[in-house]
Amino acid sequence: MRIPFHTMQVATDNERELGNLFQNEYLNIPPTVKLQIDPRDLFACQLFTEEFVVGLLPEVKQETLSQGWQSPRFQIKIELGIKFFSICFNGHRKFFQW
Repeated sequence: MRIPFHTMQVATDNERELGNLFQNEYLNIPPTVKLQIDPRDLFACQLFTEEFVVGLLPEVKQETLSQGWQSPRFQIKIELGIKFFSICFNGHRKFFQW
């Protein structure tokens, strides 16, 4: 079982605000966490997350609108571990190893 040592979460109803909140989470990673992860791996995690979210955005918007919600609720959860990270975007989960 893989246990993450840092978790980042972003939730908003505004699609445009999603990117800013996500970027702030990366900028506010504690120094102790940054020491445990190679900066290149952290950058790769950021790029994979952006690609994953952008790719799923139309599907997630359609899912939330089909359920009758007034505005879509976007939720991203990123878990960082020693040799892995995972991304969960509105229930769609992807696991990466480095």
